[in-house]
Amino acid sequence: MGFLGALGFLLFFVTVIQVSYFPISGLTITEISSPSATELEVKWTPASGVNYFLDLRVVNSTNIAPIVLFLPESPTARLVGGLRPATVYNVTVKSSILFYVVESTWKLAATVPGTSQIIGADAISSTAITAQWSAVTGAERYYLIVKSDSENYNLTFSALQGTVNNLQPTKTYMLNIYTANAGGLGAPSKLKTVTTLVPPPTGATLSNIGSNAVRIDWQPVDKVLLYGIFVYKNENLSSTPEILKTTDTFVVINSLMTCTNYVFGLRSANNFMIFGEESYITYRTGSVDPASAIQANYSCVNGFATVTWNPSSGATSYRASATTQNGTAALSCTTKTTGCQIMGLKCGAKYTVHVFALAGGCESVAETTAVFQTVPCAPINLDIYRDCYSNVVFFYWDPTPNTDFYSATALGSDGAVMECRTTDTSCFFTDLNCGMGYMFRVSSVKGECSSSNSAPARARTAPCEPTNMKTIADCQSDVLTSSWDTAAGALSYTVEATGNTRKRYNCSSFSNSCSMPGVPCGESLSIWIIASDDQCTSAQALGEVAETVPCTPTNVTADAGCSTDSLSVSWSYSSGALMYFVTVEGSDGTQHACVARDTRCQITALECGQSYTVYVTATNLKCNSSRSSTVTVKTVPCAPTRVVAHLDCGAHTASVSWAYSQGAVSYTATAKASAGRPFSCNSTGTTCNITSLLCGQKYTVTVTGLDNNCNSVRSNSTEIETAPCPPQNVNANLNCASNNASVSWSASQGAVSYRVTAVREDGQTEAACSTQSNNCDVSNLQCGLKYDITVTPLGQKCTGFQSAAFQLASRPCPPTNVSTTLDCRTNIGSVSWKHELGAELFIATATENDGHTHTCNTSHSTCQFTDLHCGNTYTVTVVAVEGDCNSSDSVGHEIKTVPCVPDNLTVQMQCATNSALLSWDQSNRSLEYFVSASGSDGEKLSCISQEPGCTIDGLTCGTMYSFTVTASNGVCNSSFSVPVIAGAVPCPAESVALSLLLLVDAVQEVKVGWSAVQCAGVEYSVEMHGLIEDDPQAQFILTSYWTRATYFFFPVPCSSTYNVTVTSRNSAGIGYPSPPVQGLAVPCPPKGVTFYTEGTSQVISWNASVHAMEYVVYSSKAQRTELCRTSHFSCTVPKKQNDTIEVTAVNSAGESEPSVEILVQDTNLKRRRRDLTEDTGTYEDYTSPFPTLPQL
Repeated sequence: MGFLGALGFLLFFVTVIQVSYFPISGLTITEISSPSATELEVKWTPASGVNYFLDLRVVNSTNIAPIVLFLPESPTARLVGGLRPATVYNVTVKSSILFYVVESTWKLAATVPGTSQIIGADAISSTAITAQWSAVTGAERYYLIVKSDSENYNLTFSALQGTVNNLQPTKTYMLNIYTANAGGLGAPSKLKTVTTLVPPPTGATLSNIGSNAVRIDWQPVDKVLLYGIFVYKNENLSSTPEILKTTDTFVVINSLMTCTNYVFGLRSANNFMIFGEESYITYRTGSVDPASAIQANYSCVNGFATVTWNPSSGATSYRASATTQNGTAALSCTTKTTGCQIMGLKCGAKYTVHVFALAGGCESVAETTAVFQTVPCAPINLDIYRDCYSNVVFFYWDPTPNTDFYSATALGSDGAVMECRTTDTSCFFTDLNCGMGYMFRVSSVKGECSSSNSAPARARTAPCEPTNMKTIADCQSDVLTSSWDTAAGALSYTVEATGNTRKRYNCSSFSNSCSMPGVPCGESLSIWIIASDDQCTSAQALGEVAETVPCTPTNVTADAGCSTDSLSVSWSYSSGALMYFVTVEGSDGTQHACVARDTRCQITALECGQSYTVYVTATNLKCNSSRSSTVTVKTVPCAPTRVVAHLDCGAHTASVSWAYSQGAVSYTATAKASAGRPFSCNSTGTTCNITSLLCGQKYTVTVTGLDNNCNSVRSNSTEIETAPCPPQNVNANLNCASNNASVSWSASQGAVSYRVTAVREDGQTEAACSTQSNNCDVSNLQCGLKYDITVTPLGQKCTGFQSAAFQLASRPCPPTNVSTTLDCRTNIGSVSWKHELGAELFIATATENDGHTHTCNTSHSTCQFTDLHCGNTYTVTVVAVEGDCNSSDSVGHEIKTVPCVPDNLTVQMQCATNSALLSWDQSNRSLEYFVSASGSDGEKLSCISQEPGCTIDGLTCGTMYSFTVTASNGVCNSSFSVPVIAGAVPCPAESVALSLLLLVDAVQEVKVGWSAVQCAGVEYSVEMHGLIEDDPQAQFILTSYWTRATYFFFPVPCSSTYNVTVTSRNSAGIGYPSPPVQGLAVPCPPKGVTFYTEGTSQVISWNASVHAMEYVVYSSKAQRTELCRTSHFSCTVPKKQNDTIEVTAVNSAGESEPSVEILVQDTNLKRRRRDLTEDTGTYEDYTSPFPTLPQL
């Protein structure tokens, strides 16, 4: 249940009334971050008036105790420490009021991994660096950060090594590594400094200076210490090369083999004498030439110079002499060959070599010389500075002359040697191991020569980080003891612990362990250790999380819950507890226990009537807390035994006795039937009497022992059975066909048989029956009488009381003297009869021929049918009803109802014959129909028909009439139908004709004419529907006003088609429109008229005009003259200068307006609109198809 659940359980009865009033604020965890490998910062939404609980548990782990924090204030963030690196936690935030949880929310979060360290980093070329780093548990990836003064690289790796490319040559880069997982980035590693190598020489050229010698020159390279020339024979780059080194930007290579292919690899070395990548130049030697120059090769190892030269003709021996710059300290050697060695050279000196050829007693004059430099002297005035944090040592000295660079070494106490080469007078040693003593020496280098080592200088690096640190708690005290492996270089150690109380604990030691007292129970602490020497300290090393002894459980409660053999124990959460041990000790010396991970558990198999002592101990599987305070609880009393019950049948009383039970203070004896309430008696002894038992019941008698809180389980039961009760639910059903009564009742418990009697209203017992079941039949009942029916139960020992009487009426007699009548006005049918003995209700039924029925109920001797259907014949019968039984039907009598009102009357006016044709739906059972027409002028017309239709003649045109119809069956008439109002409207106009008038001022009118309709007061309306140029989007509708004239004029657009209808009206209404008459308008003028000259002719062309049958071309300059007529869209006319041309379109409706005139001048075309001047030089050739409409 947890700490909150336990508190909520204890305070349930206090807070249950207030729960519904707690505010719900939508508690949400807004952010969880991991600022370090052992911490999580949790933030959540605020709420007023509440406190919070933080509960952090390792996901999928049951052997790590949770961290639970109670925050009495109302914060919205908390930093939780003492966590495990790279571990996923289930973080739960609960808001509470008076320790009752109001809201709860959770989220998974991970702590960041621990810190990885770069264990190796080297430059592999002038543009690339490779690095290796230590593995960290829980790290999902590693971020390698590479920085210089102008560059910044961030690379991601999942392995423990990586390479960085595309870097700048001879540039120093700072490297560090970050671990990362879902929780974020871990702490950065220590910085590692790496410098890329020097790039190879460029611009190399090769010169042949002899048959077996070449000279190679190249461009100088920045920051180079010296150059290396790697000589590969036969172009085999995988063979071991001969290596030449120089600080110059050239080299002379002698003694080359003849007719051999050479590859010369050029490399640059940095201050640490590490060569970068190669650049190549090839050469093939020719035939051998005799050497002539003096060569002096100084050997740094042997301390002498080897001088060689070309043979001199006639020489028998040679003497070589070496002299310093000031002419002193001349040394020499003599030989008969072409080379010798000069010994005893001084350090740091420059020698000039002369070779003299000897023949007899004469010595030649030396014409050529060679120069060499001896090894520099060793540096002096050494000094050292060390950086405790980075383990970097700065080693520096005085400069020496004639030195190309210096070679410094660091010899560790573990025998490891590190070398640094530099042209400066100092070296940074950055890869020194922690906790080591180092001896530093330096030598001077000139070319390939190196001086002897200097006197040693000594220093120590900062102590290493302690490892394998473990912290355990003393289970019997408040002391934490930490131990670790000794760290190299350490003289003392300091341990610091921080828990979730934010209090810090520490201890110091000169050995590999120390103890911290006063640490409270239930804490989870982060542990760090620092190693120190006299001057430096190591970096903080994170140890394993420490857990103190769990706190003692509090608020222990035990509740037997009136159970016979179990006990429920609960307690408050103990900080640091992983599980709990509950111990229960009985008063009889027995002991029981249970183990729980929550704050409650159940102990079973306890003895009844015993007293038990309960206490709880918490554990984290390493330490157990002290015992909690004890709680005493009693179990339920034992059940009574040897129960006996005796029944007094007359008094309905049971006498019960039993034996004493362990733990009981009093007893309750209970008699319970299978249904109904139980009966009981109480006693502090071992007997009591149960009274007022019910009849006809089988009782189970048990006894229960009681103490002050609980009841025992029930004792073994015994049974008693009381006398039978009066039968219940007596019911009698009359069989109307036989007039016999079927009597039934509910069985009485304990009854053996039953006796049934039927008594008439006059007290005479007319019939009876006996049975051992719960039903029997009483026969020979008389009709029209009422009976009281009773049932008496018979038991083996006693006879029970008889049941309550059930009243039953026998079958009534059928009605007689039945007669029927019908009211034609209301369509209500009436029926009457003679009242018969024994009937309390009469039902009259009217049945249609199709089986449909109508009924009326009455207790009198007459009733009416108010809902009979019109136009039907009914057969009427009557039955008498008494209870659930009906008499037989009376003799049937017939009723014919009023005919139905005719429906759906329709009127069709015949304007030609001044008559109206009427029709309607057939009415059932009707013999004939009467139709009437009432005119608005008072005129009355009618017709009679035996069919559903007739014609009324003699209508007056222009008069409105009301038409109705009624049906008759020879006895009754129906109501009149709904009136239909119709007028004698005029017929449609006939002989509708269209006359087209001439086109005047671009408007063509159509005259619509028709013959007059023979009817008084007739007016006409004309409607025209048209389509312009066959375009569905260009429709028009023209409608005239109402007129008594028999013609009307409409203006119509050119190139249009149209339909015309004429509608007539008078005072009786508007008639139907006449059949449509189609018409066609003249075409619109052709558009796009143009011409071109073709020899002595001119071709006139134009665009099509809709509905045009042919086109006419006119010359209109002086007198309008037809030039051509065609059905095509062009024609050829004789050429005529300065003429004006126009074109018209023609169809059956007439000739269109002329097109825009065109002026023919040579081959130029000009257009102008009729009656417009050429004031702007622009001419319009568009004619609207819509004419100006005249005022109607």
